[in-house]
Amino acid sequence: MNFLLVLTLIVIISVQSRQENVSLDPCNDFYDYVCSNDTRSITELNFTSLFEDREILNPNISFPNNGTYITFDQILSPYSLMMWYMVVKSMDTPTVGSEFFDEATREYATKKNNSEKFSFALENLENLNLTLTNVFYNSLYANIEVLNQLNLPASEENEYLHHIFDLMKNNTIEEIWSSSLSNKSKKEFEKELNKSKVIFGLLDYNNVTMLEETKLIYETEYYRLKSLLSSNDLDTEIAEKIIRLGATDTATKNLGKRIPGYTPQFLFSAFASNMANEAFNQNSNIYCGIVTRSDLQEPILTIADTIFVLAHELMHFVYPFGIRLLPSNVTKAANKCTQDEVKMMGDSDAVKPIDGWFSENITHEDLPNLLGLRMVMKMVARKSANEEQLKNALETILSGLCIQGKPKNSILPNHHPFEISINTAVRQYPLFSSLYGCRLGDRMFAEPEKFCNPLGGDVNLEDYKIKNDTEDVGGFFNYIMDTANAFNFSFTN
Repeated sequence: MNFLLVLTLIVIISVQSRQENVSLDPCNDFYDYVCSNDTRSITELNFTSLFEDREILNPNISFPNNGTYITFDQILSPYSLMMWYMVVKSMDTPTVGSEFFDEATREYATKKNNSEKFSFALENLENLNLTLTNVFYNSLYANIEVLNQLNLPASEENEYLHHIFDLMKNNTIEEIWSSSLSNKSKKEFEKELNKSKVIFGLLDYNNVTMLEETKLIYETEYYRLKSLLSSNDLDTEIAEKIIRLGATDTATKNLGKRIPGYTPQFLFSAFASNMANEAFNQNSNIYCGIVTRSDLQEPILTIADTIFVLAHELMHFVYPFGIRLLPSNVTKAANKCTQDEVKMMGDSDAVKPIDGWFSENITHEDLPNLLGLRMVMKMVARKSANEEQLKNALETILSGLCIQGKPKNSILPNHHPFEISINTAVRQYPLFSSLYGCRLGDRMFAEPEKFCNPLGGDVNLEDYKIKNDTEDVGGFFNYIMDTANAFNFSFTN
């Protein structure tokens, strides 16, 4: 029997078993209903920590000095030093949020000249943990270690995954054009979305030789810069920090020549994030981790996770990046509606999140979940022949997103607990209650008048329903895996 067909049957059987489990009620907690039976084995990576003070290897290249030394501001400009400080500081996610960087950027802008700007950057850098300035070098080490362990298909841009990205991007554009927004806003959103690009962690640009060459460039620049500073300067910790950031600047710029179209800062973040369960949208560039989020032996669930994550990141073009293109009354109502929904779901959860878990300032992470799931379920409807296929697809999506290794409703930096946010998105899926027989009074039941409208206008139930002329292809994810077969795609060699 075809391997992917077997996997499809396994998913369907597991979905049916969940439906038969009367002890879990989808109308009370859909996340628990799906994820209580999560048996995936998430990929475990063995690598050297990114946050250690690893010694920089000497490339055995001599850099003679005739006694002429340079000053710190000749290594990096004030702008570059401040920029790299903020990029590296962003790795310290438990202690910093967007407000921190907004405030630092505003204060930097008030400085009158390069001398003041450089001094301000130095003041900030002095308070930065030295090990954080080693993150890029350590991440190169870690990527090389991991890629030598895993049996991943080598590619610059994985053809199938980028096909999926294009599919998701086109559907996002379609979602914008079907909204009640002005044509001017729609055109601007389409323009921004068409500029977007993606890197799939460890599955794109995973050439070990390229990374080894980048590591050597870092090492060479590190020791070259050391040769240009006086012994007095070299005795200071601030010099070590600046030298490491200078080497990072050179190495990431060189990497950018091998991976065109991305900023050095994005490439820094992407390769550092390959070791973590990450996805982010940075200046129209999307990073999507797959390997570290998934069980590669369950490709359907892995693709389901990837599709939802891409939908979420693409919807960030609307919230928060595109708020300027939305009527203020729409964004105000959408934020209020989503905040009320998230807070209600959190306060009514059997597992109470810690005090202070809710913040109105991070609703921009919940709105993309809501918008993204609605968009994906419209896509599902176009490839479904009956309601069971709709339900199977929804449960497959959630099955790929289940969190392992953490207590339920754990606090995430700058996010509401994922279980609460995703339950909110499911509750806001317009067909959910009718599919699962939820009624007024059930926690997951949302009355139609309580549907949030992040793009304005009204929710049209017909958009989510199965069309009578839909060809039965076995459901959405069967279609997606048939497409994978057509591309001869596999997560492992």
